[in-house]
Amino acid sequence: NLSTPVLNELPPSVLRKLPANKLKLLDIATLEQLDVFILEKLPSSLVEQLDNRLIERLSPEIIETLSLSTISQLPISTIRQLSVKTLQRLDPSLLKNIPNNLLEQKD
Repeated sequence: NLSTPVLNELPPSVLRKLPANKLKLLDIATLEQLDVFILEKLPSSLVEQLDNRLIERLSPEIIETLSLSTISQLPISTIRQLSVKTLQRLDPSLLKNIPNNLLEQKD
């Protein structure tokens, strides 16, 4: 069983192979070196601690599982990629930069 400081020293090639329960022991700086598909396996509570620049790289499906406060800090270009359902949950003040046609339910 490796201790957390030891895990943080491992190269990304090794870290990629770790199960999610071990990944969540890593510090944020170490996590930020990993590929997006690795980050997407993390619990949303950990993803929310990542830098916004990293969160922006995640798939919209993952971003939509995050808290509204986290989503609302992302750039409009990222928010625009989210589903109508998620957009409708956001604070109306954020939506002023999003075209109405994106907010209307698609049939």
